[in-house]
Amino acid sequence: MSPWPLALAACTGKAPVTDTSPAPNHLPSAPAVVVYPPAPSTQDDLEAILEAEASDPDGDPIAYRYRWSVDEVERFDLSAPVVPAAETASGQLWRVTVSADDGRGLGPEVRAEVRVGNSAPTIGAVDLSPAAPTEADTLVATADTQDIDDDTLTLTWTWFVDGALVWTSTRNTLTGADFDKHQEVWVELTASDGLATAGPVVSAPVTILNTPPAVDAAQLSASALFEGTTLRCEGVGWQDVDGDPEGYDVRWTVNGAAVSAEPELTGARFDRGDAVSCTLTPDDGEDMGDPAESDAAIVLNSPPRLGGVSIQPAAPTARDTLSVLVAAASDDDGDPVTWAAEWFVNAGSVGVSETLDPAMFTAGDRVHAQVTASDGLTTGLPVTATPVTIAP
Repeated sequence: MSPWPLALAACTGKAPVTDTSPAPNHLPSAPAVVVYPPAPSTQDDLEAILEAEASDPDGDPIAYRYRWSVDEVERFDLSAPVVPAAETASGQLWRVTVSADDGRGLGPEVRAEVRVGNSAPTIGAVDLSPAAPTEADTLVATADTQDIDDDTLTLTWTWFVDGALVWTSTRNTLTGADFDKHQEVWVELTASDGLATAGPVVSAPVTILNTPPAVDAAQLSASALFEGTTLRCEGVGWQDVDGDPEGYDVRWTVNGAAVSAEPELTGARFDRGDAVSCTLTPDDGEDMGDPAESDAAIVLNSPPRLGGVSIQPAAPTARDTLSVLVAAASDDDGDPVTWAAEWFVNAGSVGVSETLDPAMFTAGDRVHAQVTASDGLTTGLPVTATPVTIAP
């Protein structure tokens, strides 16, 4: 109420006196307030909302004063109706105290409070690496997980192979012991802060690829090589992570030139003095590994061979000259073959000659011959003719 001068007439007849004292102020009423949202998380701003405005009996304009406290501790730095979410933490009790101000005094205080709840964790994309795995690889799952409350998260990984669950654990890896080539693998992730759980979030599947085989070395099947040898190229130390059966692509070289891709190599492809080697490339039917080359072997001279030998005549007398009949002589290298006979009478050597003179034996003696062939470079194994007994 505005003051008005009050004129008073004194009984004494003096001039009137004017009273300029202000009229008394009437304080505004209390508003009604709530904090929104009623069940906030740490991701929510807190806002004091007036459900009912205060009124002022004098009609004065009203402003509002806000005081915030957290867990009974006043926050003097917060005087706006809104508290940013960044100021809050899970479990805190926030209280707002509001009073109306008409410029000359504060009305009654009213309060409202809320408790900040837990915020669930979040999970970004779940990825598997490597993107093109083999059975030799260990699959590693990664994901971007967050908890706005900074709670410690428990991550649970559930692994699937061809749709079948194989593991549920806190480990984010899976080894080839749990999968084979051509199988499809994926993982699901859940994250828990102890109060709330996020997920599951599923990764994109990966398909396990074939692992190329390997071999430590290649070697020739024969340590001494002759024209008549049939060679094979043998692998040493076959390795295949997928357990595929052993298989090879074979390449033969003679004197550095490719001659065959057959599993075996015969003397039709090489001659005495040639250098023979092979290259093996491991092959599991899907992929080929790194090749391995054998050491080269030099083709040696092939000793000549004799067929059956016999003494002629077959029933000699003390008057007969003895000779040797050679049924067949051969040499794998095609060299001309000569032979020589060493004669034995009663097991004692009597010389080397084509024939044996009757002067060298008498009736009743037992005679045999040992024949050795030569190709001019090497002698073959001696062949012994069946002994004969000299008749009178």
